[in-house]
Amino acid sequence: MSTSDADVQPALQRTLSWVLAIIGPMFVVWFFLTGIERLRTEADRREIQNAGRVLNGRRVGQGGVVGMIEKTLERTQPQAIILGNSLSNTDINPVQLARDFDIPREKIQRFSIPNSIGAHWWIVLKNRVYANGHEPKLIILLSDLQSLLATRPLTEASYLNLRVHADNAEDEAYLDAKAKSEGWASSRIWENKGKVREGSLRLIRNLWIDAIFRHQLYNGSTNNKTSAAIDRVFDAGATDLRLHEAVIPIMQGERGLQPFDPSQLPSVEDSFVPEIVSLVTQHGGKVVFLRPPMSPLLDPSLGDYVLPAQEEALKAQVGQLGGSFVDLSDFAMFETDFYNVDHMNARGAKRFTAAAAATMDDLDPLGRGPLERARKGREIQLFGDFRLVDGELVEAPTAVTFKRGEGVPAVPRAFYDPNVYSSEQNDIWYFESPKLTFLSDGATSYFHPLGARCSPVRVLEDGKPLAFHNVSCEEVFRAGRGRVCHAGDQVGFSATDNSSPIRNQRAYTLGLDPSRACESAVWLYPLDAMRTHFPVARIARMPEGATAFRIEVIDMARPERSTNVVQVTITVDGETYLDTAFDIGDSESGEREFLLDRPILGTAKSVRLEVVNTTNTFLLLTSAVLSEKALRDQLPTGPGRGKAPAP
Repeated sequence: MSTSDADVQPALQRTLSWVLAIIGPMFVVWFFLTGIERLRTEADRREIQNAGRVLNGRRVGQGGVVGMIEKTLERTQPQAIILGNSLSNTDINPVQLARDFDIPREKIQRFSIPNSIGAHWWIVLKNRVYANGHEPKLIILLSDLQSLLATRPLTEASYLNLRVHADNAEDEAYLDAKAKSEGWASSRIWENKGKVREGSLRLIRNLWIDAIFRHQLYNGSTNNKTSAAIDRVFDAGATDLRLHEAVIPIMQGERGLQPFDPSQLPSVEDSFVPEIVSLVTQHGGKVVFLRPPMSPLLDPSLGDYVLPAQEEALKAQVGQLGGSFVDLSDFAMFETDFYNVDHMNARGAKRFTAAAAATMDDLDPLGRGPLERARKGREIQLFGDFRLVDGELVEAPTAVTFKRGEGVPAVPRAFYDPNVYSSEQNDIWYFESPKLTFLSDGATSYFHPLGARCSPVRVLEDGKPLAFHNVSCEEVFRAGRGRVCHAGDQVGFSATDNSSPIRNQRAYTLGLDPSRACESAVWLYPLDAMRTHFPVARIARMPEGATAFRIEVIDMARPERSTNVVQVTITVDGETYLDTAFDIGDSESGEREFLLDRPILGTAKSVRLEVVNTTNTFLLLTSAVLSEKALRDQLPTGPGRGKAPAP
């Protein structure tokens, strides 16, 4: 070997070692990042594919979320905007809130971004709302406190949902600085650390099962089959919940909120809360942070938990900056108000919206001032007039009498099988009632203003209604003692002493609730009539007197054709001010508004309302309102009896 060859070889080795020293760590990092990327589930891939295209729980088309938000704002020019994560999509009813705020429905718009945090809401307000010249009076941020304080998205889909709203490099740099991001690789490791933990636990679980049942430690193919088999066994869809309405999954990861470590959450000063409040107030608006409750089945330590000192600091700083914080996390809700541990169903949303509206009323959220707000008080809601008292929704009582008196109306035998059956699986007793499905708790709660269980069907024990009605079938099975549930085409019940209804020598039949009341709604049975009185003292608050009457009646049986279903009469001190009949089938909502013959003045001593159901169907009266001014401009003017709005 020549001297020159000897000199070249060490030089080549040194060069190779330098290359390996550089490429080797890069390869390790690349291999690690590639590995954690493979931990994505099908749900992860679907979320990433839909990033920037899901709004209010739906995939939007051309233009994505950015285009949809901007088009909606331009078209509606809203007075109020609701922003938040998936909770804002399920926990509040914008239509109901608009009605409580006394503004048109389209003047409240909701933009719910899945798994979003404070960063998303700040940049949407900055780039989508104010940058385009919109200045709504009210911004409602509905979310858990953890998401409100967080600055760093936990998932890639959430990260991408944030970036679509960054209009320039300056926005991106600011978001990275607030999130204390250290580059792409660091962000990817942070976003996937939960998947690493979950994947490791899943691997350990499967190894034990494979070792016990397959007598082998690891095999890629069988390991995947084991994982799929376990997922099928414990899938919620494999459980029969027909008679267990109160049972909900402990956690639904794909649809639930991403949990944050409370100790790792930034301080209030480092969050986007100051930026959000300052941005809204600079544009003359008011911001309300609205915190909803979680399901009672969720352990408080596993839910929306924030360190107590941090929570108090957040509330104090929001007030100092000019915003409002409405904490309804302790508002009483039932497990049946939720479809999983953190998201409400339609029934729960109606109940929570009523509480939120009642709480925000004192804040004057739309900045109307005392004179303008007084206008809302110049109407009388006969049913569903709720006030929040010591954290509970309390309804002003309304005395109602009925044509049939207070006896228990019977359910015609043609509507149900009079025999009593027992479920072999759950030892629960029930009547078959396929023709009464439209009156079940599930069917009626959809139309009820607060989503309450509202079936009027009662189980009679020796002619007397059992004590506890309108509960879940799970509660009937678990507690018994005279409880009744109406689910679908069955009416389940238990005897007062939990004895066998077939052997205890007592007679069981079906009847109808004699009171006909269900919180803020009233039943009108076939060919029934109700009579009640408006409180005359409240009419004195209307300087111009009551000039219009609004009523909402829903035909629960929903026949194809109904004519002159409802007849309404209002008499004042014995004189008729309104006498009309209308067909519910002419309107999807069942709501009507009429001008009175002449204003009802505060000097009136008696204002009587009579509503008659002229047909053989079941009607649900959900609203009856006297107002100083009609809601619709197209109402006809001039003399006349029972004039309805022009089409």
